[in-house]
Amino acid sequence: MERDKDGKFYIVDLKSGAVGDVTVESAKKNKQLAAYQLAMLENAFEDESLRGDVSGSSLLFLGGDAKGATERDQERIDQNQIKSELIESAQAMTAAEFVATQNKRCRTCAIKKICPIQPNGRTVLDGN
Repeated sequence: MERDKDGKFYIVDLKSGAVGDVTVESAKKNKQLAAYQLAMLENAFEDESLRGDVSGSSLLFLGGDAKGATERDQERIDQNQIKSELIESAQAMTAAEFVATQNKRCRTCAIKKICPIQPNGRTVLDGN
C-alpha cells in the first residue's frame, strides 16, 4: 500500500510473471484488486494506520520480456457494488448447488479432474 499526494491509499499488487492476457480494460474490472480496495474501505485491518480512503489500485507486472515493469490500473471502486457482488458470490458458492461454468481458465484449473463440465471430469458423488 502506498499513499498518494492527497494522503489516500493506493494499492499495488506486485506480480512476478508477465502481463499475459491482462488488458487495460480487464484490469479495470479485476476482482482481486477490487477486493483489496474493499478491505481498506471496510477497515478490515486492526492497525489503525491502515485505515482511510482509497484512490485506486494497480497490478504491477515485474516479469516477462519487457525491459521495465508493466502496470494495469483500476480506479476507486464503488464500495457498495463490490460488497454486494462479494456477498452474492459467497452465497452462490455456499448454496446446496454450485453451477460450474466453462471459461478461459479451465485449461489451467487445478481441479478440472473432478469438474463435471470437463470431458475427463466427474462429479464429487462419483467416488472415483
